[in-house]
Amino acid sequence: MEKDNYREELIQAYKSKSLWNKITQIYLDEIRSDPKNLPTILAEIHNEKLFDLNELYKHLDIENNERDLFILFNVYSLALPMMSCSIEDILITTEKLSKEKKSPIDIHDGIYNFCRHDFLHAQQGLYYIKENPENLISYISSVISSANSHDPTWCLSQTKQLISSSDHSIRSQAYWTIGRLQLTNECDIILAKSLLNSSSENEGNNIANINLFRALINFGKNHSQSWPDIKNSISHILDKNDDDIITIAAQQCHWEFQKIPKDIFHLFLDAVKNSSLKSGALDSIDLVFIDLIKNNEHDFAITLLEGILEKNDNIKITKFDSFVHYLIKENNNIFCRLITKWLLSGNNRLCRSVLDLFNNIHDEILESHVDKESCAGLSENIKLYLARKIIGWLITRPIDVFTLISSIYLTSSNQLKNKLEDLLFDPLLINYPSDLGEYLEIRKEKEGDNSLISLIHNLEIRMKNYVSGFDQAYSIKELKTPDTNRHLYWKMSDRVMQKAKENGPKSIFEDMFNTIHLLYGNSSIYYMYSSPDEKPHRAEAPMHTFSYSSEMPNMDIIDPFNFNYRLLRFRIERIEDEINN
Repeated sequence: MEKDNYREELIQAYKSKSLWNKITQIYLDEIRSDPKNLPTILAEIHNEKLFDLNELYKHLDIENNERDLFILFNVYSLALPMMSCSIEDILITTEKLSKEKKSPIDIHDGIYNFCRHDFLHAQQGLYYIKENPENLISYISSVISSANSHDPTWCLSQTKQLISSSDHSIRSQAYWTIGRLQLTNECDIILAKSLLNSSSENEGNNIANINLFRALINFGKNHSQSWPDIKNSISHILDKNDDDIITIAAQQCHWEFQKIPKDIFHLFLDAVKNSSLKSGALDSIDLVFIDLIKNNEHDFAITLLEGILEKNDNIKITKFDSFVHYLIKENNNIFCRLITKWLLSGNNRLCRSVLDLFNNIHDEILESHVDKESCAGLSENIKLYLARKIIGWLITRPIDVFTLISSIYLTSSNQLKNKLEDLLFDPLLINYPSDLGEYLEIRKEKEGDNSLISLIHNLEIRMKNYVSGFDQAYSIKELKTPDTNRHLYWKMSDRVMQKAKENGPKSIFEDMFNTIHLLYGNSSIYYMYSSPDEKPHRAEAPMHTFSYSSEMPNMDIIDPFNFNYRLLRFRIERIEDEINN
């Protein structure tokens, strides 16, 4: 639509008292066009005195236009820099709207751009806010920083006065202003650094500290030569270990990865590592891990992750879902390096995280391996120790256990190969003959390494002999369990399971709806309503079956005590040299 048509529509809408609806409609019509004509047209109509936009907004009905407030305030903010009026008129309107809305309205950019054109606007605006601070404090920074290009020394002098205020909201605005200023005069830069550094030692309010921390970061980015001078102040605020400040530090590490100096970046991450993290920080650190890996800072990324996991018992590695997905799908070498390092460490928290990593992978064989670099130069005893750790922690993932241990097998002596073969047979293969047995058959056909083919062949022979021994024992009548006993056992197990289900946590849907148990049938019946007046039509749809199976370890039934004791021993044992030391 032509600009003139919009103009006429807006004037007519003003006369018919439907201006707000028309502004919203035109805004949505123009949402994909560039430039936006609506703010310009409104400013022109205001300047021609066909209506007073400030006066109209002053009487805006907040409650009846609540759905469109974002659009209306955004349009007003964009129109302000082009309007001919005083800053007092704008601030009076803003004050009235903020009071009715019970929170500051978001037109900070509009006020900043309006004052930027005329230094007098900034001076008059600040004076008015000081006289009427109740609903206008949040605009102090926009007004003062708008004068940056006119008189930065004036900006700093006004900020210095505000920092001495007893109101933490005013101090917060002063800190934020310093962070926004672009200073070129060396004396001004020195004064700004002095104000920030002294405030970091004296500020006692949490909200003001958050804004001071942001201001320090922004000041460093605007004046890169000043990072060494404000480093101690940043460190001092981080030492307070405030959750919001730690979250900001984590976010900066991701958003400004290439802009923050390395020493400041590591300062942020050290603070993150030694803190109890909240969800906002976790989401950012999740992405920082990926940034570090892509930047070839593997060791630092792993050390940081270890520190966070050991400091926060309630955080699982799976909380960093983007990082875990990246490792598994795009960087398997670092994934293998990570699990090898953690299993060798013997640290229960880190080993548990390895298990969590594998349990987070569903219906997929990773074909993972131990890291060759981490295992280079390891003694035979430590390689055996690593294999036992793999079995102890990952026994429920038999195929992954085999791929990991087989990678150790390839670089081992004959003596160690025999020991690894024993471990792969017992406790691995005898507990998972179905899943692992099928995998070994497939692997044997595809495998190109003769030593692994020989290993698989030996395991198959040993398993065949093991099963034949059970068959012989099964033929001995005296060893058989009576059918009645078996029946009673499974009946009792069903009762225990049913009772546990009844006493367990209920789904929220069971509280919302009545539950009906379908006992028999292979189809579902439902009723379709074509209209409220007609009778419902009965319809029937066939039900589809689905199933899921999971192999349980055999020894958990035959000899559960010794089986679990053996796994526990594998998990908690330590390297012999470490014990002696």
